[in-house]
Amino acid sequence: MDRRPAVDPHAATFADQGERAGSVRVASNAPSAAIRPIDSRADTLPSDGAFTAPAAPAQSIDPLLGRMLGHFRVDALIGHGGMGAVYRAWDTSLLRPVALKVLLTDSVNARNRFLREARSQAQLRHPNVVPIHYVGESEGVVFLVMDLVEGESLNDAIRREGRIAAERALDIVDAVASALAAGHQAGLIHRDVKPSNILLERSGRALLADFGLAKDIATPEPAPVEIDGPAPSLRNTALTRVGAIVGTPAYLAPEQATGGHVDHRADMYALGASLFEALTGAPPFDAPTPTAIVERQRTEVARSPRAIVGELHPSIEKLVLRLLEKSPDARFTSYDDLRSAIAQARVPALEPAPIVARAIAFGVDYAIFGTAGMIVAGGLLWAGLRIPPVPWAIAVLGASLVEWRLAGASLGKRLMRMRTADRYGLPPRFTSVLFRTFLKAAGPGFSWLATSMLPMLIGGALAAVATVVWLAGLAFAVGKQGLALHDRLARTRVVFGAAPPHTRSDRAR
Repeated sequence: MDRRPAVDPHAATFADQGERAGSVRVASNAPSAAIRPIDSRADTLPSDGAFTAPAAPAQSIDPLLGRMLGHFRVDALIGHGGMGAVYRAWDTSLLRPVALKVLLTDSVNARNRFLREARSQAQLRHPNVVPIHYVGESEGVVFLVMDLVEGESLNDAIRREGRIAAERALDIVDAVASALAAGHQAGLIHRDVKPSNILLERSGRALLADFGLAKDIATPEPAPVEIDGPAPSLRNTALTRVGAIVGTPAYLAPEQATGGHVDHRADMYALGASLFEALTGAPPFDAPTPTAIVERQRTEVARSPRAIVGELHPSIEKLVLRLLEKSPDARFTSYDDLRSAIAQARVPALEPAPIVARAIAFGVDYAIFGTAGMIVAGGLLWAGLRIPPVPWAIAVLGASLVEWRLAGASLGKRLMRMRTADRYGLPPRFTSVLFRTFLKAAGPGFSWLATSMLPMLIGGALAAVATVVWLAGLAFAVGKQGLALHDRLARTRVVFGAAPPHTRSDRAR
């Protein structure tokens, strides 16, 4: 599923002193009005893979193309957003391709902050952060130089694949959480975490890019300013005037959207929104205008990811929804807690139990089941009652209770170190266990009832038919999937290993 909102909620936004709402300009000699608009969901895009010095393109539409900024030659525009444009450039000193980001505003405060925070990020050394090599200003153009990542952004991967496999999405989010933790320890809050700022190398490594909106923790928050005038509906436009909102609408934490106090937990919210989009192919909130998206971020509870992707594991949904809690206090206190939750949300690979082990466990369980039925039947006969269905029903109920209480591991399965699991790998609900036990015991039970309550000829014939059908259902377990008929109908399976540390409440949402 790949739903697209009426306007692009992923467009980067930026508001600061001296910048009019909706303006996108660069300083002095480098006007950006001629820069062609491209998809603002991909502010930092990968290179085309070339490692040799390309010829400088002719200066045509973009006045920066072909120019020298310091010892860097600007060759091609590869990304464009509300705060900056990213170019492929050539380092004439070290003879290598680099990514060069130019600030798109003539605000003095924005330029000073850009330089200050870029220099702070340059001190950040982490395997999941795109390193910055140079920060400077040339002929009024403020820019930074960073590695040119060979690969694609998470945003591009989502648009290409529709959605990302859960395990891969968790790997990416865990890597970004590690990068954010390092930034937080260095005193930085990113404030613009989103799929287009998460780069995926061809080797599979995920890197967090673009600390262009990063804020030093010690820097005071700007005073919030109310939105006035009609809501903007174009891409790459700032949502508000001076300092009211800094970030991207689809990923803004509620406290960030209101201009309130922002700490590392706002980055966690944005990371949760990015994970939601990676898993489902759509952001958690969309609306016709950026302002409406921000309002939904502030007031509405995020929809269930499993309502979009039904096979998503409940523990992963629980992680996503906690990251998207409206109150920062309801999210994770630290990145250590978040990464621990990511590890717990990972679904262990299920190893199907082979037919021989299942047959042994089945024999043990059936011996216990039959003995329990005989004891109950004997007790009823001693009391002068002869009601054949009652001992069988009591035995089914008792066996179901035991297996449910043992988290899907009946006595026979526990002996063989196996358990019954639902499609998510969790212990099945009691109703599933009861239905499964009923089906397993149906063949012998029906045969017993038929021979006990009907004439011998009719009862024997019905018992024979019931036994054949029952054995045929068990024979499905020999097939490629290893699922007997009772497992197929109850949507369960028998696997090796103990139950994961997920409670039944993980499936409650």
